[in-house]
Order: sequence, then structure tokens, then C-alpha cells
Amino acid sequence: MHIIETINVEYQYPGGTHALQGVDLKIKSGSKVTILGPNGAGKSTLLYLFNATLRPTSGKVLLNGSPMRYNSSSLRQIRKTVGMVFPNPDDQLFAPTVKQDVSFGPLKLKLSKEEVEERVSESLQLVGISELESMPPHHLSTGQKKRAAIAGVLAMDPNILVFDEPLSGLDPTGQADMIELLDQLNADGKTIIVSTHRMEFAADWADNILVLKDGKVLKEGVPEEIFSDPALIHDANLQVPVPVQTHNELRLRGFNNEQTPLSVLELVESVVSVFNDNGYQDLSSASNGIIWIVRTPRAVEGGVEMMPPDIVQHLVDIRKPHKIGAMGTVAKSIIINSELKYDFGTEVVNNAVSASLRGLSTMIFATGTMAGLAVDRIAQLNLRLNKKIESHMIA
Repeated sequence: MHIIETINVEYQYPGGTHALQGVDLKIKSGSKVTILGPNGAGKSTLLYLFNATLRPTSGKVLLNGSPMRYNSSSLRQIRKTVGMVFPNPDDQLFAPTVKQDVSFGPLKLKLSKEEVEERVSESLQLVGISELESMPPHHLSTGQKKRAAIAGVLAMDPNILVFDEPLSGLDPTGQADMIELLDQLNADGKTIIVSTHRMEFAADWADNILVLKDGKVLKEGVPEEIFSDPALIHDANLQVPVPVQTHNELRLRGFNNEQTPLSVLELVESVVSVFNDNGYQDLSSASNGIIWIVRTPRAVEGGVEMMPPDIVQHLVDIRKPHKIGAMGTVAKSIIINSELKYDFGTEVVNNAVSASLRGLSTMIFATGTMAGLAVDRIAQLNLRLNKKIESHMIA
């Protein structure tokens, strides 16, 4: 099902700038979409149309198959369905405390006091800043402010989340944490639409990519289609992700591997494959390690004791993994509370698969629906890498 669709959309700003020209696109429910393009391509304008912050000069925007309407009651429903997170969190945070800020939207919906409290608590916990609820927003770091702004949007319970440059202003650790949060939200069933200048992120994360330039759609497709088209990348003034660039250079030097790698893991495996095919020393492990996936609670009701330390230690003692990974705020809290250390807190599945290919077994603790996301990601990598990595879910 296409949850958002645009039909010949045009947008012209009052000053005369023609920001969008004849944009046609379709976005599937539950997908992860990135919008790429140089500055001035129309990315932000398009995002603002998705939640009716802007109204098209001509053409139509469809939400769940119906054209958007712009009267006050329709706008309220659109904003409940499509949550918008701006690049600068200071544009969204205004209340004296984080909790008051996150409460603002649900209170406007005239929900009961109990339901407002529940939504606020769950949203703060999901983004990992429950302990900051009494803090003034202006005392927070950039990463914390971004999480507070996201919590305020999540408290409205939208089905679609739109992010304009969510990685901007964050250090590498903050970027990795943000990507994990986007994954967790998608695993919970949200459609995620992101504009970004980070090519490696777009290549390895998105289900589908839309490339804009001068307000027009140059191409729409899966990451491999986009990044294996050098003419498109040049025309759109984009950079090739490092794994793709390295792959292209290797091909020019005689490495014959047709599939475009979208991550460092895929790049390494493509090189190993070429070495093996040409009769060099076998660089692969004789046998792959197993990946064990432990589903942890999505919310911590009553603390991390929902998965007691002795249970966690028992699981580790039985399987004896060489490495431990953690996906999601609650999963990380459970491991820390059990006095264990996790080896992988970012790019967990890629790291677990890489360890498996070196013959090491891994145990991934994954918050709620992220466990299913890990299973799906391993299956995708098995297909792309032509491997048979064994994984098992521990409920």
C-alpha cells in the first residue's frame, strides 16, 4: 500500500523560487526512504508538503490514498498521522522542561491525564532520555535535544515520521545512536522518510531512495540502482559512498565483481570472493559462527528486572558467544544491569555477520520488534553475500 503519493506536484515560494516541479512519487507503508540531492534541490520543501506545513501550488498530495485537505480539522488529522522532526531541535522545543514539551501535543488532543502520562513516559523511554524529563531543554546537548524533539512527535503516535537531516550536528556516536533509533521506530511499524547528505547512511539504511535536483525527480530506486549509476551521481552533484567508490576503483584494477557493495562488510566479502575465485588463499572461515538473537522487553515497566541479571547470565553461559551485541535502549540497559559488556552497540547486525564469517558466534540482545529486524537483516545479507549464516531467535 502507498501511504503517501504525490501527483504532478509543484511548489513556488512567494518570492518566486520554483522549489518543486512536476514531482510524482509513491511511498510504501512501513518503508525506509531517503531523499538525496544538493542544497536547493527541494528536499525540505517536499518534506513540508508531506505533513501539510506547506500546501502545493498545484498538483495533489495523497495520504492513505485520499487527497490532503487543508481545513483546520483535516490539518489536525494530518499532523496526528505525519510527524515532522526539523533539523534544528531548538525550532521545536519551547516548554520549561522536557516532560512539559513532550506533553504539549497529547494535551492538545484532549486525552485523559493518564493517557498523556503513559504516552510521555513511553516516548521518553523509547528515545532513551527518561532521566532528563525535568531538565530545561536549553540545558541539553544537541543529541539530547534531537531526542526530546522526536519524543514530542512520538507522543502524538503518528504512523509516518519525517526527518529533515536527522544526523546533522551529531558526533559519530550520536549519529550511530540516531540511526539505531530510526531503525527501532521502523521496526515498530512506522514509515520513516529522511532527507540527508550522508551517502553511506543512505546506501546501507534505506529501502528506497529518491534523488532530487532543481525541484525535479532525477531517479527513484533501491540503493544499488542509485549508487551503481555514475551518470546520475554526477548529474545530482552527489558523492559516491566509500564502499562503492572503493569497489569501482578495484574493478578498474581487474577485480571482477558485478554486485555493488553498500557497506564495508559487503565490500570486504566481495574482495574475499574475488580472491577465492582466482585460486588465492581461502580467506573465509571454514565454518560460520551462529548468531543468537534474544528478544528483550520493549518497555521497562518496573525497571530492567523484567529480564533479571541471572537470566541474562544463564543465556550467555549456555550459548557461550564470543561477542555480544545490543540493539535498542532497553537491551543495552539490561546488559549493563547484568554487569556484562556488549561488543557491538552500533551497526550490530553487520558486526555480528562479520564475526560469524570469521567463525565467531554472537548473541544479540534486541529490544522488542528490533529482534525481528535483526532476523530480516541477516536474511537480506545472506542473499546479498550468497552466504548461509545461521541465526536463532530466543524469545
